[in-house]
Amino acid sequence: MKLILKFFSVALLPALAAVPAVAVEHVLDGEASCLALGGAWDAGTCRVHNYSIPFGTTLIVMPGITLVSESYFTVSGALVNHGTFIGYGIIPNYGPITNTGTFWNRAWLHPEGPIDNHGVFENEGLLDVCVGVVRNHAYFHNADTIENWGVIENDGLLVNDGYIHNPDLGFTGITNRGAVENNGMVDNEGILLCTCGAAWYGSGSVWGNPVEFAPCDAGPAIEGLTASVIELGPLGKACLSKTEVISLIQDLGRAGKRLAMGRPDLAVALLESFVGQVCRLVAGGKLPAYAGQELVARADRIIGILPAP
Repeated sequence: MKLILKFFSVALLPALAAVPAVAVEHVLDGEASCLALGGAWDAGTCRVHNYSIPFGTTLIVMPGITLVSESYFTVSGALVNHGTFIGYGIIPNYGPITNTGTFWNRAWLHPEGPIDNHGVFENEGLLDVCVGVVRNHAYFHNADTIENWGVIENDGLLVNDGYIHNPDLGFTGITNRGAVENNGMVDNEGILLCTCGAAWYGSGSVWGNPVEFAPCDAGPAIEGLTASVIELGPLGKACLSKTEVISLIQDLGRAGKRLAMGRPDLAVALLESFVGQVCRLVAGGKLPAYAGQELVARADRIIGILPAP
């Protein structure tokens, strides 16, 4: 190939470089777009068999639409799901998958490309992370098996009711910056790190290497929790109103100030007030339960590392 390129005129190279990459979007928003994919449409649900998203193409599933894959579903381009995706077959993804809706893996998901979850992700099959990166920013539930040969990053709530295998390949690992509820089993041969202020709890077990907790003082942990609350407001995920965000961060800010004054007892009281506010927001339907659970777990973690009064 290098020998062939030598015969190209130098004058042609700028012209070749100026040719833009062709990007194609397919929007799944109803019966016509489903039939265009070769799928079968029935009352808001599009069913496909042996479907492939080619390189350079993005398939966008709109809110209120359910896309069901009955067999192979290959992602060489990109998949953006704002609705519901249910996979009953093998899903190799080489390109990115972004989920803001609900994503169900009920067979085998084999990511070599990135997966970013900003919604609800349910794994009821095998999630075989092969050199890819899985990032959770909201709610991720594992009810079956995760084989992590790549990287898993959790910034939301990850609930494990199944089995997670985290081998040591030198470049793999699990990083938790949010909250992990482990009620299953984690076979950890590699790195499983909780950053400052992150929470790890539950009735499950960890075999092999223990969970590592980064050195942490309560002050930076409170700052991290404050940033997560702000992300839930109008400038971020828009779960909470500006007034609700201000009320929450006032408790956290005052807790930080009391801690700096050498009054961890008062800081605890303010963190408990914060937890009470979060619980009321969840009960009132203003905050998703998974987001509330993450915030409460992280607040409890901070209370646990506060110095004795």
